[in-house]
Amino acid sequence: MITTTNRLTRATWAISRLHARRTLTARVDMISNVLFGLLIAYALAFLWQALYSSNVVNSEVTVEQMITYAVLGSVATTVLQTNTVFWADWRIRSGDVIFDVLRPINWQLTLFGDYFGTVLAQFVAVGIPIVLLSALFLDFLAPASVLAGLLFIPSLFLGVVISFSIVFLILLLAFRFTQVGGIESAMRGFRPILTGALVPLWFFPDWLETSFCALPFPDIAFTPLAIYVGEIEGSDIWFAVLRQLGWVVALSALGAWLAHRGMRKLSVQGG
Repeated sequence: MITTTNRLTRATWAISRLHARRTLTARVDMISNVLFGLLIAYALAFLWQALYSSNVVNSEVTVEQMITYAVLGSVATTVLQTNTVFWADWRIRSGDVIFDVLRPINWQLTLFGDYFGTVLAQFVAVGIPIVLLSALFLDFLAPASVLAGLLFIPSLFLGVVISFSIVFLILLLAFRFTQVGGIESAMRGFRPILTGALVPLWFFPDWLETSFCALPFPDIAFTPLAIYVGEIEGSDIWFAVLRQLGWVVALSALGAWLAHRGMRKLSVQGG
């Protein structure tokens, strides 16, 4: 069992490295993504500065915390956008997915390797430059505490896994509706709001914040960002990370079950 798990882990990591290298070769895309992320970061930072200076915002959260949150939120918005759904959707419609399924490594893990490798490459090539360039000219803060700094990266990783799990569930709709590119395109517009990457949930009405927190979306970006700036602290950090882990297990299991059912009902057009 341990040997099989190690093999799957190594295979998934090899796929991630392959897609990371492929993503890094697209230099024009990387540069445009950095510029796009910087535009969002600076626009949000100046917006929050204006709102705080005019006393429109009355919050215990400082303007420096909000600027830091805005920068990290712009990074999350930028690096989590991948073409995994569009690529896999095309393979389902063409019938080539059957070759993916017959590979020794699980199809779900293969797609996760694709997604994680792309996100990792974009984080290194896009996310880090955005943070560094923002830290030079904006009031960007360090983690709120040692514990926040230590758990930010694990929380961020769990957020990436949750994001992939939702992407995978969207992709599985292709087994029934054949094409899901439109659904993913719509989700790209709603995802920054649902995840709390652009506007923190503490600014939402209580009933809406409670409703959002009952869904997995905030655990993609809001939870790690709130941990970093110190709005989730103490024992609540551990509870938040455990909640993320719970969503990872639940969504991954649901995706595996639906994928198994979908393969039995696969209907291919043009294949």
